[in-house]
Amino acid sequence: MLFRVTVSVVLVISAVVAKAQTAFASQADATAEQIETGRIHLPGHNDVIYRIRLLPIPAFPALPQPIATALNDHHCLIPQTYEARRPENVIRGSFEKQGSDDWAALCSVNGSTTLYVFFQSQPGIPIALRQQRNIDWLGAEIVGAYGSA
Repeated sequence: MLFRVTVSVVLVISAVVAKAQTAFASQADATAEQIETGRIHLPGHNDVIYRIRLLPIPAFPALPQPIATALNDHHCLIPQTYEARRPENVIRGSFEKQGSDDWAALCSVNGSTTLYVFFQSQPGIPIALRQQRNIDWLGAEIVGAYGSA
């Protein structure tokens, strides 16, 4: 009986440590540039290799703090297009009403991207307009390997 209890305790401790390491890794990952890669089959083409460059929120210093905080709270990384030469896919404009200072950003988490809009009237509360797998956004350019820069 002592053996079963010891094994159970070891398994529980192992699970807690693994979960903590996973949580720490995902928090650390959100602060560094990442590259998502893979291989997919496109109709009418052979299998192609894709590469998606993902930037952390600090790569966008113009973002107002409440918006940066909300994106970080969602563990967002911002996907970049194939030809990106500087950070993109975060924009500022008047979306809620004329003259408002609003923002929109693509947020990639665990292989899926969501388009969030942040209105000036509630900057810390994103509105999700669309979400889909990252590989579903691919296909605009095919040059042997495609994806993002």
